[in-house]
Amino acid sequence: MLALARATGDPAVRAAVYGALAGLTDARLRSPLLDSLASDASPLVRAAAAGALRSLRSDPDVHTALERGLAGDADEHVKDVAFLSLDDQPRRAPEPDEGR
Repeated sequence: MLALARATGDPAVRAAVYGALAGLTDARLRSPLLDSLASDASPLVRAAAAGALRSLRSDPDVHTALERGLAGDADEHVKDVAFLSLDDQPRRAPEPDEGR
């Protein structure tokens, strides 16, 4: 899958690949995701990379990169995803009647 993300010029495909990697903890994902968060031209891809890095956030380099994304990315959605990826709280789906 990473080969597809590297080979395509389509940011939607890169973002979809990174979205599919969310939750995986394979250390081989670290470098390509960090590179994409730091330098991909597409905010969609940077946000997807930030989301996929959540499961690796205990790594000091990943944590630092997410903090950099939160503080310095030009896109608000990337900042939001970086913030959520730094959050230690487990995520849960909202209850159907929650918020009424």
